[in-house]
Amino acid sequence: MNESVIIGPLVIPVNFVSYGLAIFAVLLYYLKWHTAVADREKRLSADILLSAFFYALLAWKLSPLLFRPLFFLQDPVLLLFYRGGYKELWVAVLVFSVYLLFKTKKQSLPLVNQLNLLILITIVAGFIQSVLTRQRGNQIEWTWLADLLSLEAHPVHLYQMFWHVLLLLWIVWQGFHPQSVRWLGQALAGFSSGQLLISTAAREQMPLLGLIEPRQFYFFLLVIGFIMLIKARREKTIDCLEIRSADEKRN
Repeated sequence: MNESVIIGPLVIPVNFVSYGLAIFAVLLYYLKWHTAVADREKRLSADILLSAFFYALLAWKLSPLLFRPLFFLQDPVLLLFYRGGYKELWVAVLVFSVYLLFKTKKQSLPLVNQLNLLILITIVAGFIQSVLTRQRGNQIEWTWLADLLSLEAHPVHLYQMFWHVLLLLWIVWQGFHPQSVRWLGQALAGFSSGQLLISTAAREQMPLLGLIEPRQFYFFLLVIGFIMLIKARREKTIDCLEIRSADEKRN
């Protein structure tokens, strides 16, 4: 599995490259062709996400100075080649999250808009990463299936590619609704259920960011997605009742 992309002296993980390409593609579509949101909100949302990604990338590259300052201060050029580990990734995630939440609140933008953009970016990035990598899971237990497909281990990247293609087709059919809690719940439930199935089938045991077991994390996201769907349905029911009550009063 090719986990890094080398650009000159820089060594960048594939997931960073995937997210960078996904952010570019999604924001280009959002700014150029999406018409359901005001231009000002679109520009602010795009600026916040791009800045958050840039600062996260910068924090990931510079965070080794926090953990091994003497080593890197002796030869700062090593920072260009150092991929880092889970601690550096957590710093990047923290910087991204704090900046995103702070700027979204400061600009008085709806948080659901940013979350919908993030889940769309995550789906696109997942597809790109499945194309760029050749990830293998554990050994296939069903020997007849392994013999039929001439495989010894689960082709996780193909599972990921298939599921993300399904999600992208659903998005094309359903449309992208950045300010809809219902859309966010559906997308989150669809994404997490697929990841949960893949993690279970391939028996992935490596913790996400060195901390969370994948199946537990995706199950948590699945629950959050269903909670959002229930909330959206309840709000829709309340709105319908209010409209009906107003109509009855007028009559």
